[in-house]
Amino acid sequence: MSAFGHALQEFLNSPMQVIAAVVTIMVALSATLKAGRRRWLNFLAVLRSRPIVPTETLRIVQDVNSCYWGEARSGETVGISPVFDGHVTNISDRPVRILRVDILRPLTHSQILLVSNNHDARRSQVLSPGECAEIRVSFFIAPPPVEKGSPWRSSLIFIDQYNNQHKIKNCVFKSMMSGAPPAPKEPEEFVYEIADPVEKEVVGVLKSELSRYNVCGRICGGLGSVHIMYRGQHLTGVGGDSWMPNSPLNQVLVADPGAASLQSDNLQALVSFYEALTTDEEKARFEDSLLDRLNEKRGYLAVSYFIVATLWKIGSLAVALRKAKRDLPEGEMRLFGLSNTLMLLNGLLKFRYPDFTNEMLDEIERMTHGLKEHTFLISAKIASIRASRLRGANSD
Repeated sequence: MSAFGHALQEFLNSPMQVIAAVVTIMVALSATLKAGRRRWLNFLAVLRSRPIVPTETLRIVQDVNSCYWGEARSGETVGISPVFDGHVTNISDRPVRILRVDILRPLTHSQILLVSNNHDARRSQVLSPGECAEIRVSFFIAPPPVEKGSPWRSSLIFIDQYNNQHKIKNCVFKSMMSGAPPAPKEPEEFVYEIADPVEKEVVGVLKSELSRYNVCGRICGGLGSVHIMYRGQHLTGVGGDSWMPNSPLNQVLVADPGAASLQSDNLQALVSFYEALTTDEEKARFEDSLLDRLNEKRGYLAVSYFIVATLWKIGSLAVALRKAKRDLPEGEMRLFGLSNTLMLLNGLLKFRYPDFTNEMLDEIERMTHGLKEHTFLISAKIASIRASRLRGANSD
């Protein structure tokens, strides 16, 4: 008997039982299909609600000839500062920002990360889709993982805002000290050997400032104890210059200089000491003590900015600038004596330009004229201050 015949015979013998079995099977199948369909719909809804995140956004190419490492110090800790130069391209269809760069061994996070065009980092730090730009990254690693004069190799990981990790293997950093003689030891004087009580106090504070500069120096954009407080926030050093592209607004000066102040406990200590001196002869010795140490041969090159700031505060800016231009070496990149002095003036002109008379502006312009040293945006700031004062005079 065929299967169909057998099923027909069963139905004829027990019709009610067969019908009940069929109904039960159909109900079970319907429930199963309905639950399955609901699960699929829920799954598809979850997929549609989740944002689509790109998994690959960047291509990075190292500029091998521009990558180097040099000796560095943070406080009393000696290490190295590798600097990576290269080009980065956004290969995605979305704007991308690089949040940080890591060195794997030893694990180190980037200290400075800048995206630039033609070495100008005032551009937006966000890469547009398909855009290629320069990138510079610097690190501080302690203890030094490489011997002086030897190249250093390590892998770098670039991390974007989607937490994608883009790895470059075996980046090469050349040593800045290949074949170079060791740096000469800075001259040192001892406070206890100084007989003049005025000079002794001056040197004591200069020693304190040297210690502060070793903790907060050029490697982090600092100037020892000297810094700007702006809108209640303590800046590192005297701040920097940033740019909003395609904006007609004045961006070289702050609009509210009253919200900024120059801060330094060491500077305040010296100025208060000077103001307490009772004779012109004592004040002359005070000024001479500072000017005598504003050169590269007395051991205070690293804090030249502090000497100039003190002389400015006591009304001797012109003589300080002339001495700095004459006796501080240009292009010196070990202690940045002249460069730090220019960085101080650049920051003061941006945040505290009301403190500078027109005669002071002339002196600063005279000092920077003809320098081969980078003068930051000092010329642009002086021009902007003069224009602002002319507008104010015409509106009276």
